[in-house]
Order: sequence, then structure tokens, then C-alpha cells
Amino acid sequence: GKVLTPPDYVLARPLSAYGEAMRGLRTALLLSNVDAPPRAVIVSSSLPGEGKTTTAIALARSVAGSGKRVVLVDADLRRPALTRTLGIEPEAGLVEYLAGEASLDEVLIGDEASGLQVLPTLKGSANAPDLQGSESMRVLVEKLKTDFDLVVVDSPPLLLVSDAVVMARTCDKMLFVVKWEETPRQAADEAVHRLRQLDVDVAGVAFSRIDLARGSAYGGYGGGYYGKGAGYYVN
Repeated sequence: GKVLTPPDYVLARPLSAYGEAMRGLRTALLLSNVDAPPRAVIVSSSLPGEGKTTTAIALARSVAGSGKRVVLVDADLRRPALTRTLGIEPEAGLVEYLAGEASLDEVLIGDEASGLQVLPTLKGSANAPDLQGSESMRVLVEKLKTDFDLVVVDSPPLLLVSDAVVMARTCDKMLFVVKWEETPRQAADEAVHRLRQLDVDVAGVAFSRIDLARGSAYGGYGGGYYGKGAGYYVN
């Protein structure tokens, strides 16, 4: 049959280990501030290719599947990936909205598979930091937090450009994605150190592309127990 991507898998196999991991991630974010659960979460990583876009989509779809109103924003204005990953072809996006060339209704597009709304970016922008640090961007995030139960923002890698940190200041929490066994420890340490220096509120770290069979030897999240509890999952 068709090979499912992780964002598709979370919909097709909601009772799988991956689906449960996304629900666990959702719960962890909500519990990161019990008194004021985050309404806007930015997803980033230290370097490209670590799975931040995949994680952002899967998380957004998982929350939408629970009946919440969710909007997924592609704020990687230099190398946008949501349109390609989701297979959507919008006529306008975040850059056009921030430039005053399109309304919010014109740039939001529905993800038919899950019911969430997507605010895409069509093409790269040369003045990404200016747009992301603008008052218009801050106002947009505040409006989305009013209109939706959760705003999930896909951002650029932290160590390559300043955009992610600029965007993080408009959100309530950051989710930091690390690719299991491949992200250089020095890169992750440097990124987290930078976030702490700038007082960015990091809710936690999510490991992507974990090999559960090998990971069971380490006893990490679900690792040591996966084999014994595999019957609980419908993979």
C-alpha cells in the first residue's frame, strides 16, 4: 500500500505509537503552564532536516483531531515547506498578508484531512526578519490566538538565522526538535544556550525519527517498555 508520511500517519493510525506520542506531546505542552496553557507554540530546531516541519504538522493535526480549532502557520519565510509537504496550492500567504496585499480569509486554507487551518508561505522573502519582527506579525499572532484554540508556528532553524528567535517572542512557548542520534550535541547545546540568553520560554525537547527497536535498549520515553506494551498500539 501507500507509504504514509508521519503527518499522514497520525491521522490514518491515531492509535499507533506515533499517534500516542503526539498526544503525549500535546499534553506536555498544556501542562507546561497549568495556570495559563499556551495558545501559541513555535516549533524549531538547531539545524535544517531535524523534523521540525513534520512535527509541527503532526502536532497540529493531532490537536485538531481532538476537536480543537487549530491553525498551522508557516513562518519559515526563507525556505517555506508546508505547501510542499501538505500538497496545497494557495494563491496568497503570510508574506502577502503582512504586506497588506491579502486579507486573513484570503490566506487561510483548510487541511481537508484533519480540519485544521493552514496559513502558508508561498515563496521565500529577502526581508524575513523585518516581517517577522513587525508589529503586524505580533498583532496577527494575537488575533489567531483569539480565533483559534491553538496556534502552531513552523519556524526556521535557530543556528542559521535570527528569524526563529524573533518569532518566538510573539509566541507563548517553544518546542525544540532534535533528530535522534544525528543532531550534533554541540549544535543542540548552542541553540538551547542562545534561547536561554534571550529568555525564550522553551516548553521542552521533542526527539524525531527515533528507532524504537534500537531505542528500547536505552529506556528513554517509551523505550524500555515499548516491546512489552506494543499490544496497546495499532500500528
